[in-house]
Amino acid sequence: MLAQYQIDLKRHFLSATNIVVYAALVILMLGTFFAQTGKPNTTQAGLYSDYAASGDALSNEIIALRKQRHRTASENERLNQKVKERAYFDQIIMTASAGPATDVDQLNAALLNYAKYTQRVTAADPHVRLQLIKYTGESLDRSLLGRTKEVTFYNYLLKHHIREIPVGAIHAPATNYLTYAFLYHVSPFLIIAVFLVAMAELFTLDKREENINFTNILPISKSKVLLTRVLVSLTLYIPSFLAAVLSVFVVTGLHNGWGAWDYPLVYSLDGKHALIMTLAQFMLRFIGLIFTILLFFIVLNTATSLFWPTVGTNFIIAGAVLLTGLPAVITQSAVGLIAKFLPSAYFDYAALIVHQTSWSTFGYFGGITVLLSWTTLILIGGVGVVHRRQVL
Repeated sequence: MLAQYQIDLKRHFLSATNIVVYAALVILMLGTFFAQTGKPNTTQAGLYSDYAASGDALSNEIIALRKQRHRTASENERLNQKVKERAYFDQIIMTASAGPATDVDQLNAALLNYAKYTQRVTAADPHVRLQLIKYTGESLDRSLLGRTKEVTFYNYLLKHHIREIPVGAIHAPATNYLTYAFLYHVSPFLIIAVFLVAMAELFTLDKREENINFTNILPISKSKVLLTRVLVSLTLYIPSFLAAVLSVFVVTGLHNGWGAWDYPLVYSLDGKHALIMTLAQFMLRFIGLIFTILLFFIVLNTATSLFWPTVGTNFIIAGAVLLTGLPAVITQSAVGLIAKFLPSAYFDYAALIVHQTSWSTFGYFGGITVLLSWTTLILIGGVGVVHRRQVL
């Protein structure tokens, strides 16, 4: 088995397909970096602009209410509320007006104070229309959970003396850039699809080149040959993916700075309480999940190639399985009852890790268990087929 592993690894290690996979992953992940090349770093100016735009909208509403000569009780109450909000905004805008010289702790404290105010108001009356800060490229969450997340987020930033890096930041530091790429900028299904193309080519190569006939007459266990293919694939694809991630981190770090791995991401397990996940924790969970997903598809392609030796058929079957993980499919009522038992419920690693799936799941570790269970079943089935017919 070791000799077969060495032979197969040597055949495929420097293949053009591996180089293309690496290049494709790097290009996908650097898409935002290329789009921002040549642009000045306007992240802090952009944040100030977001604060000012929200403050201006608030001021306009106050002016409009004050112009009304005969205000109702509810309008007076709303005016008083808006004046209170304006006081918080004045503090935020005044603190942020220093630009790059802004004291990080003072700004975080001002933002935290307003977040706490909005949380109190929303808890008292969820229907109150607050003037929330609208960050460029991000949607507003007016729910109580959204307000709780804001409080948790700014409290963490203040406690750890960290400057806010928004999702739409220009030239975000490497740690933020890499995490945001996997969370918001590059579809999980696109990254997986890149590997599916490579797998379809790898697992059908022997039959296309007719080397399979020689392998079939060798006095070695065909089951071991099958397992060797799985190990070779893992050896090829996992280092390729890690190399691509490391390359993107180095490129963005040299240009944008390295950032901090303890920067927070806020999520909720129960829809009521907010929790913190650092960028380092996200990346560790992401790597663990993407490797499990790749292992599942490696075994699936291994089994598929036993029956359909062409690249196109192999890719279509794996691609069809991948597409069942799209939210539009996995959330269908017909699938909803069994969704969490299907491997496709865990292909969207970004939504799963931060607990933003709109379908039923067993969570992160449960998802890995489901994927590994399906992987084991498919592998046992493939080994059983090869053992019975004694040919690949």
